[in-house]
Amino acid sequence: MKKFTLLSFIALATLSCSDDDQNFPAVSLQGKWSLKEIHSPMVRRVTTFDEGAITWNFNESKRELAIENPTDNQSSLDSGTYSYSIGIEENICDLALNIDRPEHDLDLGCITIDGQMLSISKAYVDGHIYIFKKVN
Repeated sequence: MKKFTLLSFIALATLSCSDDDQNFPAVSLQGKWSLKEIHSPMVRRVTTFDEGAITWNFNESKRELAIENPTDNQSSLDSGTYSYSIGIEENICDLALNIDRPEHDLDLGCITIDGQMLSISKAYVDGHIYIFKKVN
């Protein structure tokens, strides 16, 4: 009876524990990405960029994003280093990128990586779609 009680207690304790860490699918943003296009659905415009003109460099261990934007293109973020986080867009997608900025956080939308291509999209609310290519 003691063994049954002990096993029951261990099972109950194990099942009742909650995991506060959110488990996101394994996707790596690590490294440098070159912005290729910004789609703006509201105005039906696609802005294209030469490879390397605007780059985003993700450092996953520090959760920092270094942006090089010498073009002063206002559709992209200004040059600088930002903190970022990955979260969930409730009922939309499992991975969403949030940029921490002093003036206000910026939710850029859902992340999709297909090989060497990265898409960050808020198209579900007529927001921008950023298309990047991994820099080797």
